[in-house]
Amino acid sequence: MSKRIGKAIEASRVKQLILGTNKHYPIASQQLKIGGVTYTVTALSALLQSFVDLRQAVDDATAARSANSQPKPPKRRPYAQSSPRSWRSCGRVSAIRPMRSPTSASRPTRHERR
Repeated sequence: MSKRIGKAIEASRVKQLILGTNKHYPIASQQLKIGGVTYTVTALSALLQSFVDLRQAVDDATAARSANSQPKPPKRRPYAQSSPRSWRSCGRVSAIRPMRSPTSASRPTRHERR
């Protein structure tokens, strides 16, 4: 089972990798071979720092967007779009049932039998 790493955790690990690379390889022109590609310590640190900078820019843009946006009001269904089943369950059936005339000869509805 694999665990997903969050973006903030990944950025902090890249920062730690930059610090560790600079600590263990103090000669800036020393060449390191990673994935078949040769990098100098300076170029590798710059590449990793660009990832951290881009991640920070995304976090800043997200914070600015959420600070500028106003909370949206909750969506409400208009009364006319509610289903008849929900009308019966909440006691509004008398509001939609047509009134029967007292001289009606048909049999009473189940609501009138009670």
